[in-house]
Amino acid sequence: MNALLTEGSRRVMDLAATLAHAAHSPEIQAEHLLWAIWLDESRGAAILADWGFSQEQLNRYFPLAEGWRETGSSETSPTRRAEPLAHSATLGEVLAVARDHVGNLGRHLEIGTEHLLLALTQVPSRVTPLLAELTLGTETVLQQVVEQTGDSSGPLD
Repeated sequence: MNALLTEGSRRVMDLAATLAHAAHSPEIQAEHLLWAIWLDESRGAAILADWGFSQEQLNRYFPLAEGWRETGSSETSPTRRAEPLAHSATLGEVLAVARDHVGNLGRHLEIGTEHLLLALTQVPSRVTPLLAELTLGTETVLQQVVEQTGDSSGPLD
């Protein structure tokens, strides 16, 4: 199944690329995606906030590159980059897990930011210790996704 990204997820992915570019990273990493989910104030960010997540915690683990807003943000048009940044292997796995989750739902064909967050809890990465500190695991996020969107991976009645 080739699930599409919601408008919010596209914004988040663009912002993750902007953050990676500002950090002079050769690839978009999981931590750039987590920052982007938080900064975009998306459904994924609402789940993080519900669990007491704070920007200070995120900044302690993964400080934002100085001047990232000057290179472009979700509030401004993205700057033109000399070359697009590739996804890290981990980020590719996160996207595949999110796509699989949405595909298993059968009703929704678009990957939302909540699905990206859910996938971040399932794929080991540099953000895993931070999510563990919040006791934000797969089951917790899955329950939040179901509450927010009505998604369910259980059998249909």
